[in-house]
Amino acid sequence: MDIEAAGSGFDSEGRPKLLFEPHVVHRNLSGAKRAAAVKAGLAYAKWGAKPYPKDSYPRLVAAMAIEEAAALKSASSGLTQILGENFKAAGFPSIQAMVQAFMDDEAAHLEATVKLLVAWKVDDDLRAHRWPVVAETWNGPG
Repeated sequence: MDIEAAGSGFDSEGRPKLLFEPHVVHRNLSGAKRAAAVKAGLAYAKWGAKPYPKDSYPRLVAAMAIEEAAALKSASSGLTQILGENFKAAGFPSIQAMVQAFMDDEAAHLEATVKLLVAWKVDDDLRAHRWPVVAETWNGPG
């Protein structure tokens, strides 16, 4: 939580902390919608291709105008920065349900985190303090 969201699930405006990830929206879109997102500077194929802006909300809103679900699935949000693509494993029936729950309080963020760790089968690693396993599962080998 300290690393992913600097210890708070909400920003100074009271919104869930959010990071819109252009490389993820690129894989969540195809055809004309992907081309539109690329042309608007909202999508690119490879992580790290360009720096992220300080406030991701304007880019999220612009991407939602192209395709709402793909845009929401492409943002990491809340206290532990859960990527929207993981909404089902985090216990939600839709990405919109996850977004709505995350607007309420950090308890929803934590509950989703626990469900995700269990779904990814690293809850035992967490209890055993096998931090490298948990970290790699959460953020990948890099």
